[in-house]
Amino acid sequence: MRTRNRGFSLLEVLVALLLVGLCLVLAVQLLREVHLTTVEVQRALPDSVPQFAIQLLRHDIQRSRGTETPPGNGPLGLTQSDGSRIYYDETVGRLVRTVVANDGTILGERVVMRGVRLWSWHDSLMPGLVEVQIAYQRHREPGTRRRGGVQSLQDSGSELETLTLRFTQRARPGRRVF
Repeated sequence: MRTRNRGFSLLEVLVALLLVGLCLVLAVQLLREVHLTTVEVQRALPDSVPQFAIQLLRHDIQRSRGTETPPGNGPLGLTQSDGSRIYYDETVGRLVRTVVANDGTILGERVVMRGVRLWSWHDSLMPGLVEVQIAYQRHREPGTRRRGGVQSLQDSGSELETLTLRFTQRARPGRRVF
């Protein structure tokens, strides 16, 4: 008479536990590396956000035929060569870019910058030159502090930064229509 053993031996259980433990150690190390990479990316991110808004503004102003809104703290309206219009305006701390077709339908609206505290522009210096001033809340790089072998973010606050930008219209400047 033969009996079947349907369980695991002690050696098999120990090997399985050892493999599970090794996998957990590798997973923790991988998660730690991902966290540190995320922190590094977040440190570099605040500098790229104003650059994106600046490049978009430069592109739109250089392609425009003229401004169509009165200068000041209000929206900057740019008339494009195809008759469409692009508006930049500060709304609740956000710089918003809106594209409007010839018939007045909104083709797209996008937040290009957050943390905006001041937005003004004028084009009275000389024909074809648009000056834009943007003050925005810039977050300082977060520091890291070791506490019990684990790194944690330390918020070091934020500061106000002001940009004054001058762009020339490369297309033939049109006249203001306000």
